[in-house]
Amino acid sequence: MKDAIDYLYVEWNNIAAGIVSYGSTLGVTAANHLRLILTVPKLATVGTQPALILFTDFEEMRTFKPAPFHEETVQTMLNEVVDWSTGLKIISGMI
Repeated sequence: MKDAIDYLYVEWNNIAAGIVSYGSTLGVTAANHLRLILTVPKLATVGTQPALILFTDFEEMRTFKPAPFHEETVQTMLNEVVDWSTGLKIISGMI
């Protein structure tokens, strides 16, 4: 993943991103590390970060079946990405 981020460095400048993690505290820790890495190519990561849990959001630990309460969190994150993207376009003079 880090190689892909480095390879697309220029294409990712001044855009917004949302991060979704899964797994207990290790998923959140990995997402926090990714958030730090994404600052190098100048990505703005939004604050809302859905964290899925293997035991409750996957049926038989294979099939993705998120709990209903995640829908609101994911929608909030997506709205933030759109808002930040719009703001970054205005600042960059792209609109």
